[in-house]
Amino acid sequence: MLLENHPPLVILGVGVNIVAAPPADAAQYQSTCLAATGSAADANTVSAKFREALLAWHERWRDEGFTVVRQAWLDHASGVGEPVTVRFADARVLEGRFSGLDATGALLLDTPDGNRRPIFAGDVFFAA
Repeated sequence: MLLENHPPLVILGVGVNIVAAPPADAAQYQSTCLAATGSAADANTVSAKFREALLAWHERWRDEGFTVVRQAWLDHASGVGEPVTVRFADARVLEGRFSGLDATGALLLDTPDGNRRPIFAGDVFFAA
């Protein structure tokens, strides 16, 4: 998933493996596809359902505020409290523990020196 903030918009990019997944030796993380789980869904069906769910959450954000969406995301998030590496566009790298999201949606990184840093943009890698 890729999120880019371009106020007043947020651009969301998502990839879903529907029919095939990258070979195990080519992927950084283990992956699968919907077909391998027995799903007969096609790209149109997946896209329509994704749009439907995304619009429902967008309405909830608009009507109830970001706090509700943030909490629902945290309730379902994997990796909270786990080690992560963040790589920035300028080649800097930070390591620490993923401690959640702040009120603005920034990833919170607890660094080894005891600081908590908000991360607004970067590639996040979970320990394999």
